[in-house]
Amino acid sequence: MTVQDATQPLRAGRDALCLDRTPLTIVQRFPSNLLTKAFIVTTPTDESTLSADELATLIKMHVFGQDAAIDTFAAQAIRRRDTRPADRPLGVFLFAGPDGFGINRIYECLQTTAGVNAVRASFSGAVAAADVLFQVSEAADAPHTVADFYKVDPRSVALLDNIDKANPDIMARLQQAWSTGLLRSSQGDDISIAGGMFLLTTRVASTAIAELARRESDPDRLHIESLKILLDAGFPAPVLTSIDRIVCLRDITLDDHFRSAYRGIAEAVAPHGLALEAGGVDARILIEFMAPLLGGRATAGRVTDEALAACLAEARAQGMTRVRLIQGESGVLVVPAMTPVTGA
Repeated sequence: MTVQDATQPLRAGRDALCLDRTPLTIVQRFPSNLLTKAFIVTTPTDESTLSADELATLIKMHVFGQDAAIDTFAAQAIRRRDTRPADRPLGVFLFAGPDGFGINRIYECLQTTAGVNAVRASFSGAVAAADVLFQVSEAADAPHTVADFYKVDPRSVALLDNIDKANPDIMARLQQAWSTGLLRSSQGDDISIAGGMFLLTTRVASTAIAELARRESDPDRLHIESLKILLDAGFPAPVLTSIDRIVCLRDITLDDHFRSAYRGIAEAVAPHGLALEAGGVDARILIEFMAPLLGGRATAGRVTDEALAACLAEARAQGMTRVRLIQGESGVLVVPAMTPVTGA
């Protein structure tokens, strides 16, 4: 089991939480800080707070093909924000199904876009000592374990991969924490996890879960049916008793991959002060960008980020504003958009 020190805290205050990937680096607060409000237990009633639709929209900007799962997750997270006891975690969510990439992007979205304090642990087939997860390090200002992160801020988010492979000692401590709102460290300290969130993943019965997600749309029926599937497949029953909601992920389609690749290219174009014409990406370029997502190898004409950035910078220097990308004989060509902006 490994723990990745993904982020460091910005502020200890209740009014904001924003993180940077660089250890011990303070960055300025995000202007909107919408998602952070979802984790504040003592938000005044007259203060604007994030709705389920707003949270879902935020995540969907970065995750394709999992709209139903995202809607379920957002609705449950916001409902629990408004109804849970103030000294309990915001939620324990189990993401089941084949799309590991999707949950990775959801986690990254919470971590980077919304500025949430986040840590990730992955359980392998080997038995891991609970101390690796719950030990509090001597350098309290440099979190390394899950216990460290919650000691810095009880509203942290923990992504625990392959939770079904965690050893019984780890699961017993986690279940106690989820029910009491206090995480017992290996040194015997009680650490508050009030307002925190736990995202759990499993690949157990992933094919059956994906099929269920394709044919069922009602969130409550999905939750009940997925419970049955996981139990029948041997998922640890005690863990399921602590889950607030099972989020079922479906298979990602080729269209989802195309849309994701197109969005990535558009996001690469924008920082150069350029706008991408609608549909203005050569299909051959899209396929090159999709190669890693599809598990294939790029061809000799691989479009590199550096080469694309150089072409975009040159296009901007030439005075272009709206562009399209085509595949030339020697690489990507950035050319002016074919259609003018109407009403300009």
